[in-house]
Amino acid sequence: MKKKHFWARYARYFLFSNKLLLFMKLIILITCVLTVNVTASVYSQNSRLNLDVQDKSIREVLRVIEKQSQFRFFYNDDFTDLDKTVTIAMESKSIEDILSILLKKSEVTYKVMDNNFVVITPTEMAQERTVTGVITDSKGEPLPGVNVVIEGTTLGTVTNVDGKYSLNVPSDQSVLVFSFVGFLTEKISVGNQSTITLSMVEDIQSLQEVVVTALGMKREQKALGYAITQLKGDDIIKSNIVNPITGLQGKVAGMQINMGNGGPQSANRILIRGNSSLGTNNQPIFVVDGVIIDNSVTDNTEWGAALDFGNEIKNLNSDDFETVSVLKGAAATALYGSRAANGVVLITTKKGKKGEGLGVSLSQSMTWDDVYDFPDFQNEYGSGLLPVWSKNPDGSDNRTTTETLNFGPKFDGLPYTRNGKEYIHSAKPDNIKQMYQTGKYRNTNFALQGGDDKGTFRFSYSNLQSNGVTFNNEFKRNSFSFNASRQISSRINADAGFSWIKSDTKNPTFQGGGRSPSIG
Repeated sequence: MKKKHFWARYARYFLFSNKLLLFMKLIILITCVLTVNVTASVYSQNSRLNLDVQDKSIREVLRVIEKQSQFRFFYNDDFTDLDKTVTIAMESKSIEDILSILLKKSEVTYKVMDNNFVVITPTEMAQERTVTGVITDSKGEPLPGVNVVIEGTTLGTVTNVDGKYSLNVPSDQSVLVFSFVGFLTEKISVGNQSTITLSMVEDIQSLQEVVVTALGMKREQKALGYAITQLKGDDIIKSNIVNPITGLQGKVAGMQINMGNGGPQSANRILIRGNSSLGTNNQPIFVVDGVIIDNSVTDNTEWGAALDFGNEIKNLNSDDFETVSVLKGAAATALYGSRAANGVVLITTKKGKKGEGLGVSLSQSMTWDDVYDFPDFQNEYGSGLLPVWSKNPDGSDNRTTTETLNFGPKFDGLPYTRNGKEYIHSAKPDNIKQMYQTGKYRNTNFALQGGDDKGTFRFSYSNLQSNGVTFNNEFKRNSFSFNASRQISSRINADAGFSWIKSDTKNPTFQGGGRSPSIG
């Protein structure tokens, strides 16, 4: 028992000695580092230099100082200001005095570090400093999440939960841009300010934005209890596409549009927030000025399998659109019944405006389409079963083949027979590309509108000519539209309108069934 007690005491003593030794080593190391730093700092403060140079560049003067002292300079070799010629004579001067005179008329400045290193940087970088502040609303409440960005750059930050921010700005000429949803964007020049506090002003116009909801009723967007996205008709026109709904692609969150590839008239498959049932149709309904439009594809069985003649949406003229609203929630579509379970796309058309007199508009848009890419095909072997010709009884090549087999003999540019007809056995590397052409889209619109203090009218005509990238695939459309309104009395208002559309579709592309152009 005594022996165990002795070894336990010795072990504790040994561990304590090791810890003490490690602690002493750390003390010595820290003391040496502090001593070096203090020594370097004292050297930079107390050292005095003599300098006498004539007609030398600033770069050469810095090398002279390095030879006479412990200072070491760090700078970019591309600084052209360091190539300026100077003449300087100084006795018993500090490094700060010498550099202040040496770099006085240049666009660079310096900073002496504690380790006798001198860093030379452009003057504009030396002006960088931190700007802080607090962002509030008109009531003095802090605004978290406000974007604070240096104008013309991607440098920025956001305010915290207390509305506070901190941002490093490169120069006095910097301009801070403050932006937040529902508030007016503000711009403030930094100048010599280190603290910028701002009270942001509410954007009344955006907060009171009015949108069209079910049955054409207008409501303030902030008062709605469901999700709605509204686009201007001009946003759709810019797409220059036959089917105007394709113009919604990428503009509505949660909306997926799969474009058809049967030609310019092709129907699109549209989903809002994914599939909502196991049925075959999960697409929204379309409502144009209160009238529900059927968006089903034309019955293919009437024209032949795998042909897409489009749907009724292709007959709409996007130049007549005033707004397009996408209703996403069940509460938003309740007024349309079960048909609207997959969402609603509301379209309101343009109308004349009261008191604006007579107006005429004319526009034309054009678009060209090309096939983006083609699959890679081999152009070394022709059709056939074996890579060599079979032999006739006399030993000559039997240069006949069939069109259903691939990878036959190599192309040699000589005649051969296929299905009783003679051809030249050579590659046709562009034969697939020759099946396609440049697609063209042209849409001409004319509109006449007017109104007095009690009524309005608008008449429009549209002529669309389009052909697909495959030959003989065309779509043409002529549409006339007219609407008018008249205030009969203080309580009675009459609205009337009509649309006449004639469209022709020629040779839509086969989508399969062994008749696709890519199969031939």
